[in-house]
Amino acid sequence: MAGMGLTAASLDHNCAGQASGGFCTAQCAAGYTITGFASILSCGSDGNFAYVSGALPTCTPITCLGNLPTDDSISHDCANKTVSETCTTSCAAGYSYSGGSSAQTWTCQTDGNFGGSLPTCSADTC
Repeated sequence: MAGMGLTAASLDHNCAGQASGGFCTAQCAAGYTITGFASILSCGSDGNFAYVSGALPTCTPITCLGNLPTDDSISHDCANKTVSETCTTSCAAGYSYSGGSSAQTWTCQTDGNFGGSLPTCSADTC
């Protein structure tokens, strides 16, 4: 399967354990967009796969755009992050951590949203 490129993290397939003469499909994994179409492969009597239709699709990781912090008290470096990439949310200039809070790490998830908690920030006083 490695020779066919089926080990790429961007691909999802049901080819493992396929019997000779069996068919399987390869498509983009969750969190990736497809260019082209899913592939259909057949398992040959020699144990190797051959394409029945097309070639492996090109899979591009999605960019997380959902639920970015919009509160003026929060700063972040989350722009243009793709699936599994991380970013940091912290208190913006003029704000300080409160309640034992600290900078937080967010992770871009396969649904296009970030997962993580926001720090608690309070406006600085004079």
